[in-house]
Amino acid sequence: MYCPYNTIKKQWFTSSVFVKFCVHSQHQHSINSITVGVNQLFLGKKVMQAITAKYGLWVVLICMFSFSSQAQSSEAPYKLIPTIPPFTLLAADSSTITQRSLVKGAPTFIMYFSPECGHCKISGKALADSLQFLPGVNIVLASYHELPAIQSYAMETGLYARNQVFMGRDIAYAIPSFFQVKMLPFVAVYNKYGRFVKAYENGFHVQEIVDVLLPKPTATKP
Repeated sequence: MYCPYNTIKKQWFTSSVFVKFCVHSQHQHSINSITVGVNQLFLGKKVMQAITAKYGLWVVLICMFSFSSQAQSSEAPYKLIPTIPPFTLLAADSSTITQRSLVKGAPTFIMYFSPECGHCKISGKALADSLQFLPGVNIVLASYHELPAIQSYAMETGLYARNQVFMGRDIAYAIPSFFQVKMLPFVAVYNKYGRFVKAYENGFHVQEIVDVLLPKPTATKP
């Protein structure tokens, strides 16, 4: 189950830094993306500091990585960096959620979604109905949509105010940039050590998530 949408468009600008927020629409799902062009040979220190202060160092690094690796590799950053990426989500109560907010020593489930995506709603409801089978797992749900839409999604799916759920707006577009999301919902899971385990780009089944993150101990023969 998934909803496709346009991938991030990349442009290269010589001797300049260009930051652009683009809005793409396909299948009635609005997706905002960041396009950053960086010429590292002519990039001044003051310019980098200004860009970093406005958009955040992680966003700049991810965008630079995307450009520098485009000609060298088609691999998404998450395939090369096997740890949970830094992120900042704005929660409904105006507080912020970061990777430091997660319970340490616990597996982590990250889902990027759109409140308007039908498949995302179905997956969200299935996830909410199965949280008892994912005890202690950090459930991170991120979207670029406005907070009222995200809150409505949480209420509709049954994910609102659940103890292990961390849900909010990814204003910096850090998560979809890091994972190079092409389908919704996109899911990535990490083990209790914070190491990448698997990505689900075309939908997921909760039972498979349970089996991957909380495998049953193998019985040993006497």
